[in-house]
Amino acid sequence: MSIRTLAVALALAAAPAPVLAQQQPAAPLPAAAAPGARRQHPRPRRDAVSALLRHRQQLGLSADQVSRLQAIRRRTRSQNQPLVQQIRDNEKAARQEAAAVLTAQQKQRIESLRAANRANRGGGR
Repeated sequence: MSIRTLAVALALAAAPAPVLAQQQPAAPLPAAAAPGARRQHPRPRRDAVSALLRHRQQLGLSADQVSRLQAIRRRTRSQNQPLVQQIRDNEKAARQEAAAVLTAQQKQRIESLRAANRANRGGGR
């Protein structure tokens, strides 16, 4: 399979990728975040167009191709941003709703479990 065929296949395969693939990193949550809150991964997930751009030299992309791919990436991120924000808002509301279901003792226990999990991971993500 040629590199060009592979690049096209990669781009087409990732076309229906979930919105989260475009997600920008969020600021870390404060220590006193609501129960159920999760810290965002520090790096954005990579999309297919970014992968093509990262391998521009290996693929032998021309300046015109790079420019066109960058425009596609900007447009896609711009289109997806409202959707990403809606997902964040929905998840925040779900965390708050779930926290309301727990007793005070259960909230303390979940915080203890999170602290132990953070310690096992070396202090966080």
